[in-house]
Amino acid sequence: MHQTSNGGMSLPQPSIAGRNVAKRSKRHFVGHIVGNDGAVPGTGNFGVSPGRVIQTESDLEKKTALILGARPDTALLEEQVRFEYGTRQVHFFDLRLTRTDGRCTAISVKMTKYLPKHLEEMRPIAAEVQPDFADAVRIWTERDVDPVELYNARLFHAMREADPEADIAAETVVAPLLGAVPIRDLTDRIGLGARGFRALVRLLAQDRLRPIRHERITPASLVRRKETEQ
Repeated sequence: MHQTSNGGMSLPQPSIAGRNVAKRSKRHFVGHIVGNDGAVPGTGNFGVSPGRVIQTESDLEKKTALILGARPDTALLEEQVRFEYGTRQVHFFDLRLTRTDGRCTAISVKMTKYLPKHLEEMRPIAAEVQPDFADAVRIWTERDVDPVELYNARLFHAMREADPEADIAAETVVAPLLGAVPIRDLTDRIGLGARGFRALVRLLAQDRLRPIRHERITPASLVRRKETEQ
């Protein structure tokens, strides 16, 4: 749930999946996350409230959705997207990613141990994908999951809820920055403890702050304003 400006609560928008995944399974993971509803492209993953439910049919799908949703060039992430091919045949792509530059990729998520058979099944489907559906088709496996990117995506997701007082204070502290500063120092300047740290994480999620190194975001991480990058 999302807290509105008047103190009320609002539920996330429903899933736009072409088919619903099972609510439970004895054989594999099923679940959902609340992701960006695409209303504000390019402002950083889960910053749009109240967001939208994204259904996932495996743990790998969930990780993939978190990672792709956290990337600053993601405009829209759809799940279980219906695609018709051949003679009245239907395939559901696990995800379809639309970037802020308009490029669109249909994604099939599969563990590498299943790839030989899956590639054979996907070739005739991918061959019929046209630009009005997607510009490219991609297979995503566990090898595509960057542990650092996943950790940070989970952090962004956990701290996505706005805190107006802390967010304004963080923006004020960050505005004059010219170089790289540890998150810990910025948190101290904000003066709101953990609330200040969470506000800085939201600025990172919105791509307004950027880490100097590709690493798990911690209070010790060096960050700088996006505008000061050369």
